[in-house]
Amino acid sequence: MNCYRLLYAFLFLLLFAMGAKAETIVVGEVVDALSGLPVPNVNIYYRGTNIGCTSNQEGLFMLRTQLERKRTLVVSAVGYKTQRYAIEPEQYVGVTVALEEADTRLEDVFVIPKSNPALPLMERVRLARATNDVARYKEIAYDVNEHKRLYISHISQRHLHRRLWKSLQIGMIPALDSTFILPLYSSQQKWRKQGNNILPLTGPEEQYAMLTSSDYSLLLTPQEIPYNFYNNTVDVFGKSFLSPLASSGNQYYNFYLADSIESEQGKLYCLHFRSKNAFMPAFNGEMVIDSACCALQSIYVTVPREANMNYLSSLQLSQTYAPNHVLQNETFSLALDFAVKSDSSHIFPSVLVLRNLSVEDTLKVMPAEALQTDGYISDSLRSSAMDSLRNTPLMRIAGFAAQVINTGYIPTGTPIDIGDIAEIVRYRRNEGLHLGLPLRTNEKLWKNVSLGGYLAYGFRDRAWKGGGKVQIALPTERRNTLSGSYDDHYVWGEVDYTDQWLRENYIGFRAMGFTTALFNSLYTNASAVNTSLRQREWHFWTENDWTDNLETCFDVRFGRMGYGAASVDYYQMSFYRYSSFSATFRLGWDERKVDYYFKRFHVHSRYPVLYLAGELGSFRTSAMEQYDVYAKFALSVSQHISLGLWGEVNYAVQAGIIGGKVPYPMLKAFNGNQTYTYDPYRFTLMNQWQYAADKYILLHAGWDMNGILFNRIPGFRYLRLHELLELKVAYGGMGRKHNEVLSLPVGMQSLNIPYVEVGVGIGNILRVAEVYSVWRLTHWNDSDSPLWGIRFRLHLGM
Repeated sequence: MNCYRLLYAFLFLLLFAMGAKAETIVVGEVVDALSGLPVPNVNIYYRGTNIGCTSNQEGLFMLRTQLERKRTLVVSAVGYKTQRYAIEPEQYVGVTVALEEADTRLEDVFVIPKSNPALPLMERVRLARATNDVARYKEIAYDVNEHKRLYISHISQRHLHRRLWKSLQIGMIPALDSTFILPLYSSQQKWRKQGNNILPLTGPEEQYAMLTSSDYSLLLTPQEIPYNFYNNTVDVFGKSFLSPLASSGNQYYNFYLADSIESEQGKLYCLHFRSKNAFMPAFNGEMVIDSACCALQSIYVTVPREANMNYLSSLQLSQTYAPNHVLQNETFSLALDFAVKSDSSHIFPSVLVLRNLSVEDTLKVMPAEALQTDGYISDSLRSSAMDSLRNTPLMRIAGFAAQVINTGYIPTGTPIDIGDIAEIVRYRRNEGLHLGLPLRTNEKLWKNVSLGGYLAYGFRDRAWKGGGKVQIALPTERRNTLSGSYDDHYVWGEVDYTDQWLRENYIGFRAMGFTTALFNSLYTNASAVNTSLRQREWHFWTENDWTDNLETCFDVRFGRMGYGAASVDYYQMSFYRYSSFSATFRLGWDERKVDYYFKRFHVHSRYPVLYLAGELGSFRTSAMEQYDVYAKFALSVSQHISLGLWGEVNYAVQAGIIGGKVPYPMLKAFNGNQTYTYDPYRFTLMNQWQYAADKYILLHAGWDMNGILFNRIPGFRYLRLHELLELKVAYGGMGRKHNEVLSLPVGMQSLNIPYVEVGVGIGNILRVAEVYSVWRLTHWNDSDSPLWGIRFRLHLGM
């Protein structure tokens, strides 16, 4: 509904109220109930009379006449259900008419009652998917031109949205509207599509950018190029929507045969489809099917506003195909509204995302003359506007927030950034409040070299900590870096380097999730074990890309690690010396990678990610005369599996073995969580340092069901809640030989019986929180840790 436009019309009509008391005036607009777009040329008339009018191109109409009695106003259009309204005489009436598409199924044409001709046609289309999907043919390659744009809208009058949205969809912004819509990012890039593989032919050519291409890729989950409706699901910004061509499409869609068209290629069928449940991740729209080969000729889809997707205001996607089934062009538009109901001044913005794909050699660009004479922004005006926009508070905040969120560093506008943010402020039980000043150089000073360091103070232990780092990017075609660091600080003693594989895209906090780190002082019991140990370490490493799938990291470490009671004074803590060399191999297939200065982000992959590592080292305690040698081997497999309408499953499996006897900080200590928060990669009801092993296997698995049940419950489905399930398993053994090196902490024991905990939860609470109820199914005799608990987690997502 466009309430403000109706309001303005009413104010106009009131000017004539005194002279038109005997008239009946009806003013209104006609929109499509599905898309909200205006419907032109709609017939509006009083039944039984010849008094009427039609809606204009914006769907607006005004009908004024003198009625002697109550009449029925009829609103009708071809392809839509007729609407009727009772109108009293001598009234001023405003109405918004939302027309619903008429049911065009052709049951009456067939002899068999209740048959739907669209269903057998869809079965033929599904049977021909393997033949018509060019992505299945590796020998077919074509070049795609991609044009991406990202805008932020700060509009206080909702009636301006429609005009701007229509302008944005054709790629041009009227000059009068340029102050209401602010461009954040725009780029063009050329890709080669061959089968399911995407090869960039050119880098992103950024035309105007308040954000960088890395910012864009990290803030918005990469999109498919192009979207493939022949697959069972279509991933839109991390959400899996069921394709109407999916094998189970009939269970979730209603199909209607709307029309048949004769073309040069033969007969084409136009089918409309609607989601049976608007709250499920499915589309509404229409498609054109070639009757000869049952291939898509074109498709247009929208997502219902009720769909279980946060912040969604509008989503539209259209594709057209050539006779050889290769995509000709694709247009994608998405509006995300971050406003809340109480946001009457529209402080929170709307984000508009647009993408155009074309297989033509060049993109069509409006000539400069047309931009100037038709009232659109000229190049000089755009350049001037962009210079001024960069200095506005909103634009500065947008760029600032993007860099902090993506990198964990705070930009200062100088060649020096503040960060890593985890070193600025935190709380540890033995350290108390930790305040630090971390700094590093950025690309404004050197593009291929970064120098960084930090100095911090703990107010409880009254100890200074600090460190430094240097990183160098080698001038090679593939990514190769050399780095070195020194640290004198506290570390979590139960965390080994393989745990970081599960958090490879971490921002700030490596050992635990953001919520657990934020509320780390909220212990569930007074006897919670503190595992913070002092570490002084030199660390040198190199990161290398060998192929598109294979990455390696080679590390050399030597230093001192503290042990014993964590309550001991920071400077008096006992320690042992160590040195090690390790090699880590990472295999990932068909994934997006973003390099943000010296940090690598792995954004998206449908396939398992494999880590394999080996470590050879030595150590010596104060009671030993010579160094002992040890070896470690570890393996990890993790994956995100889309289940379509049933949400997504995430799992991670780790296994490892330690050869030789080692001090207990070098054992595999299963990560417990003694706070009231939930961490997907820590055992919720296990104490820290409760179990350790020298050979082990563990599983972390979670299932986000994406509201598959809540979406079917009246009332609850409007809350857009998610059902959550979790399973965590750990198993391992530990020999007594390790006790000969250092005495194990009180309470640390071997995990000879599998440890299992399960949980159920509700996610997307107020769009920001999850709550879990977790049970421990084994080790019921461990009285020091709870058998059941309620935990929470802060989590933002679409």
